[in-house]
Amino acid sequence: MARVLVIDDNTTVRAVSRAILESVGYEVLEAADGTAGLDLLWEHGADLVLCDLLMPGQEGLETLRQLRLRSDVPVIIMSGQAERLDGSALFPIARLFGATNTLRKPFGPAELLGAVHSALECRVG
Repeated sequence: MARVLVIDDNTTVRAVSRAILESVGYEVLEAADGTAGLDLLWEHGADLVLCDLLMPGQEGLETLRQLRLRSDVPVIIMSGQAERLDGSALFPIARLFGATNTLRKPFGPAELLGAVHSALECRVG
């Protein structure tokens, strides 16, 4: 099964994402910020990255920009701040930076698994 790297400063989001993904057989790596996430990616590899848009330290767009310099691994950008920060404008920017897809938080298991399956299918197909 595929390895998924979850980058999010919120421990609950990471734990819930891990539980959902592992329940269907994915291997999950976790990081609390973009710098740590990229370190994990370069060291262990991943088939997909789920990355929060807004985090302390290195935020999602910078993480995505740096990732795209070295890899074409699919990236799903997530945000729970969409309404407050007009995420409808930020998500298209994330796609311009190379995000495969976007996901609004909070999300349910079906939404997360659907986005992950879709992103992984795009890579294979």
